[in-house]
This record gives sequence, C-alpha cells and structure tokens, in this order.
Amino acid sequence: MTAAGARTTTVRQKVVAVVVPIVAGLAGAVVLTARLVPWWAALAGWVGVAALLVAVAAAIPVRTAGLVPRPAPCGSFDEAMARLDSGVRARERDGVHLLGVTRLWDHGRRTEQVAVLFHGLSNGPHSMTALGPRLHAAGWTVLAPRLPRHGHADLATDALRRLTAEELRDAADEAVDIAAGLGRSVAVLGISGGGVVAAWAGQFRREVDRAVLVAPMFGLGGFGARLNAVVVRLALALPSVSLWKDPRLKADHPGLGHNYKRMHSRAVGETGRLGVAVRRAARSVPPAAASAAVVTNAADRAVTGSLAVRMGDLWARWIPVDRHEFPPSARLGHELIDPADPEGDVAVTYPVLLRLLGAAGA
Repeated sequence: MTAAGARTTTVRQKVVAVVVPIVAGLAGAVVLTARLVPWWAALAGWVGVAALLVAVAAAIPVRTAGLVPRPAPCGSFDEAMARLDSGVRARERDGVHLLGVTRLWDHGRRTEQVAVLFHGLSNGPHSMTALGPRLHAAGWTVLAPRLPRHGHADLATDALRRLTAEELRDAADEAVDIAAGLGRSVAVLGISGGGVVAAWAGQFRREVDRAVLVAPMFGLGGFGARLNAVVVRLALALPSVSLWKDPRLKADHPGLGHNYKRMHSRAVGETGRLGVAVRRAARSVPPAAASAAVVTNAADRAVTGSLAVRMGDLWARWIPVDRHEFPPSARLGHELIDPADPEGDVAVTYPVLLRLLGAAGA
C-alpha cells in the first residue's frame, strides 16, 4: 500500500508496466529482423517464438512435493525463549533495521493462549505493533515473526527476488515450534502473503488450534482462478521482474517507513507455490487446525477474494470455518492490519479480527 498522497497502482496496471517493455522489445526485434526477411515473416516468427516460450512456461508443473512440515515444537517457555534468541534474533543482528525485527509480547511465562501474526509480503512485523499489544493486554502471548528476506534497512532492496516457498515453509515451522512453548493453545493469523503462510501452518501443523486468514494472497486481484494459475507458473519459470509500488517515484516513494518500495514477480510466484501446496493437501487431507476463519475485503484490488473463499470451502468439509467479508462501503484497501496504512481503518477491522481469533474482549 502507499502513503497518503502517493499514487496507487492496481495489480493490472503493474502487470501492464511489465508487459509494455516486453512488447516494445519484441517490436524492436521484429524491426531488426525485417531488414533480412519480409516484415510479415519477421512478425510471425517472433510472435510464434514468444507464444511458444509463454506456453512452455505456463505448462511447467508447480512443484510442491517438498513443502511438508518439519516439526520440532518447544516443550517449555524457557526452550522457546532460547530458540528465539539463538535462532531468530541471532539472524537479525546484521542487516535488519529496528522496524523490521521479530516482535514478541510475552508475560514472562507460558500463557494459555498464544498468537502468531504473519505480516504480508514486502511488509514486516512492525505492521503488527498495534494488534499485538491489544492481544497482550488480554493475557495472550504474541509472536510477530519476520518472514525471510524482509526487514532490510534498504527499503528499495531486491531481496525478495530470491525468496522461496521453502523459506516461507521453514519460517512457519519455526514460528509454530516456538509458539508451542510460549502458550498452550496456538492461533495463527496472517495477512496477504502472510495469510498463505498461516494457511500452510493451519493445514500441516497439529500444534495450531485455529488459523485466521486475512485477505490471503492465493491469487492476484483482477484475475480469475485459471489465469492466476498461469501467472504463478510464469512467475516461477521466467526471470524475476521488479515491480515498483509507485512506478513514478520508484525509490523516492515514501511508503510507510518500514515496508519495501517494490515487489518481485518471483516472490509472488513462490508465495503462490506455497498456496498451491496448501490447496492440494486440503483437497484430500483434513487440516491440522481444529477451526479456521477466512476474512475477505470486497474492495480489495490486490488479491482475489474468491480464491480465499475456495480455500475456506475446502477446509469447511472437515472443520468449522468462520467467514467475514468487509463490504465495499467500508472503503478499505488491501492492508487491513497495519495502522500506518492510510487506506486501512483499524477501528473497523480490529474488532472483527480479534473476535475471529477468539479475543473479542481485547
């Protein structure tokens, strides 16, 4: 999302921003080749080559076989704190800025309830610094982990170009392992890309009692299910493309001060690959979580709400699934949690999210 006054672009506009240079390059190739052969032959030849490359890339199967859990849950509060310090925090000592580090709100002991809050793709744990304390004040322990390759001091970094679904899987495993020692009942909540991570934890980790998916990024906004499946395959097969959140200001875009200023197509593809793994498993295997909730936003331009609904339908065959959709009249943007986002309204969203987590009085 963008800071107040900055220009926003839809997902379709960003896709167009990627496609236009490709088309321009193709046109240049046609012009050069037309010096050697008739123009119609040059055009037909290059269009055929481009179509073949896209068709091959789109047909490559999405590999998900290795995206299975590797559980090693902590058995006590002290073990969880030790692993947090020796693993998570040790990795954050270099290159991660203060607003990008993992956050923990604890009570110095194991509590009855613990929540793991997964931030969205290109955002960070700082987006949870209003929701986390609300839960903590209600007696919960709250862990907001930093997802891999996030939180760098350089907000215009290209770190997300190298993000993988395996890294997201490992982050979910580690967070649930630690949470198991911090509290007796574990709830996971994730937004956008973090919603897919929460879905993976809810599907595969038996330590999770409840999974809450908030505008999960199972597909890009403006595209249907079939086209999104092609988008994921292309994003995985083709070289990663950098997408500035504001194509006019680029690195000068003010943002929120803690989230990245650009996205990468490979990160979108790898997040989509994790989502494919979750959906494939949910078709035939009950989720590990005992219950779930799916939150969508009718005005969301960034993700496809229908795919989130389908995820809820898959789980509803096995477990109770609560659902909530914020209506267009709420005029909410994609970011429903970060209080710094001008297109959000936590006065509207937090009561719903807290209720769905089971902390209505927080």
